Amino acid sequence: MKNKENESWVREKEYIQQVVYNEVLYLPVPKLKIKKQGATISDVVRGARISYDNGNPYNIDINDLTLLEACLKEESGISDIGNATIHYASFNKKPNELVAHGITLEEAKSITNTDAIVAVVFIYQGSEEQGIKEGVSLVFRGTPGGAWCDNANMESDCTSQFEKDGFVYDWISPLDRASLLNVEDTLLKIEEDNDDAARLCRRFMKEGKLVLSAHSQGGKRAVTAKGIFKELQNTRCMVFDAPGISPEHWDELVDRLGVEKVENMRKDIFSIYAHDDVVHGIGYTEKNGYFAGNQLVLGVPELDCDKNTNVMGYHYLFRLLHVNEDGSVRLQEEVNKEGLWAEYSKVLSDILMSFPTEKRAELMHPAMAIVQAMHARCHTTISFMIILNWEQSLKSFCRRLFRRYIIRYTNGMISICKKIRLIAVLPGSGKSLLN
Repeated sequence: MKNKENESWVREKEYIQQVVYNEVLYLPVPKLKIKKQGATISDVVRGARISYDNGNPYNIDINDLTLLEACLKEESGISDIGNATIHYASFNKKPNELVAHGITLEEAKSITNTDAIVAVVFIYQGSEEQGIKEGVSLVFRGTPGGAWCDNANMESDCTSQFEKDGFVYDWISPLDRASLLNVEDTLLKIEEDNDDAARLCRRFMKEGKLVLSAHSQGGKRAVTAKGIFKELQNTRCMVFDAPGISPEHWDELVDRLGVEKVENMRKDIFSIYAHDDVVHGIGYTEKNGYFAGNQLVLGVPELDCDKNTNVMGYHYLFRLLHVNEDGSVRLQEEVNKEGLWAEYSKVLSDILMSFPTEKRAELMHPAMAIVQAMHARCHTTISFMIILNWEQSLKSFCRRLFRRYIIRYTNGMISICKKIRLIAVLPGSGKSLLN
């Protein structure tokens, strides 16, 4: 195999490894009948199948489950990944122990609440013949069904702070802070504990075999942790369909670390997304571009050919992998440009990021509420109250959108109905944003 081809094969396997790790976290891991520490991915998938076949009480998505089962079959070419083990799961931590480390009880409850955050450490030790790399991966799950409204906080309502190494970071949302406190606790456990998992983590980290990875909202939290913790600043970070950090936090990192160090950090961040995913565009500005220094755009032909799918279908993590007829698993094929909806998302992000944060919040909260109500199908009273109070802010937003971008980018039209249905048509696209 030529060097360039070999390099491409190795990189693809690394991406697939991290996609699988992230997929596992969309299963109800804490509710399955498996051991709390050191369970293998195979244990988790078996437990999920048993739960699904017995009435599916935890609403497991069959697409996630069947993809993971395919990955564990020998013909997949990556079956060894089933031997990776799970450690330091946020949901298995004890609130009283977190409080003893100086964390408030409310924050401790957020750390252990799977509807708020989920972060775990995967350890793989074994053969690398299939391209599965030995090492430690700190993985941050994306948004669960009931928490899409909180996504707006990441880029707007940054009402919390986090202090590290004498520097106070101000552009932190409440759940971002909970996530950072969890990372701090995990790193402390790895440093101080004397069990096999901690020793193995220390060894792999010393050898430079630590990776950060995340999907969706978790990607922003992974990047935030990478910028704040010295132990993580020189690690590779792979994020999938993930939003970027806000311009204000970007400036904050430059103030703290300097331009050169931030630029080097960006080179270690790999953003992989479906070509028409709209979430990864959040945080993008024309001035700065994407925070992630490396972009990989993947096609999803299964959705491209389906006119009945909604655009949010491109955001599901399982869409990034494809199972061939022979059972082998690969990444979707790379494409040379983002889709129309992705480009439109970037336009909207650029406008939103130009607003003062309080005005940005007025617009982003109802947008996330619509996604929660229609895509995640989890209705909350707060969601509807936010949407009903959106009219005035929406008018201001649309005026600015028309003045700056509609004429330049598209002859399309957006209409937001009182029935909370958002339908948009762009040139060359017959898909609605939300069905």
